[in-house]
Amino acid sequence: MISAMGQFATIDFMLVDFSVSQQFKTLDEVMVRVVRDLHRAVGGHQVPVQLTQVCQDKRMLNYFQSVLGGAIWDYTDFAMYFHAHDERWEYDPSTQRLRLRSPQDRQARFFRRAKKPDEVARLVLKTDNKMLQQLGVDTLQLVLRMLAKPPVGTALASLGVACGAEEQVFKNAQLKTLMVLR
Repeated sequence: MISAMGQFATIDFMLVDFSVSQQFKTLDEVMVRVVRDLHRAVGGHQVPVQLTQVCQDKRMLNYFQSVLGGAIWDYTDFAMYFHAHDERWEYDPSTQRLRLRSPQDRQARFFRRAKKPDEVARLVLKTDNKMLQQLGVDTLQLVLRMLAKPPVGTALASLGVACGAEEQVFKNAQLKTLMVLR
């Protein structure tokens, strides 16, 4: 509890009526719940769902009504949104089906998009072992190929690894990846 506030004090919260709280939600907050529920209904997150089903859900309709004034997006708008947020969404515009990417899918995409071996080493060292174990063998092969020859002059000392030598960082990343394959 604050006993006294100075003239330059900042309050970082606001109490509002529940009826206006919907205005502060993002589209992702609403759509993720809708798509997860639809995934459960059709057999899991691997099965894509129809965009029309998502749009017809009462939570989506309520979101567009209360936040966007009733203007529901067309399929092109959704396609652009999913393209801009492809780390979370997998969308096929030809069939208008979408799927929420699993954490493993998202991590595998990060590894596939990494251009330099030091980026891969950072990802490996920051990823927990359980997540690495859930990645596909093809992704782990890619990781090992990228870590095969550490480039000279990379800046990896800031990773917080006990040994500051960059070569040791690569060896640690290689070892961590190989332990997963064991």
